[in-house]
Amino acid sequence: MNPTISELLKQSDFQNYGFTALDTPVSIEYYKEWLNQNYHADMEYLKRHLPQKENPTQLLPKAKSAIV
Repeated sequence: MNPTISELLKQSDFQNYGFTALDTPVSIEYYKEWLNQNYHADMEYLKRHLPQKENPTQLLPKAKSAIV
């Protein structure tokens, strides 16, 4: 019998984790405004990654959830 993801995480000493659907984050508008205010300073990758943050399935189209 194959172990579940939860069992594998526990075996790897992960103590705090959860699973979430890959939906648009509820905080995305706040994040966009944060970027527009240039609070990301010289961390341009934060701006470049916005489309993936807004729609996480752009990175992995077949993914349905994430371990966080």
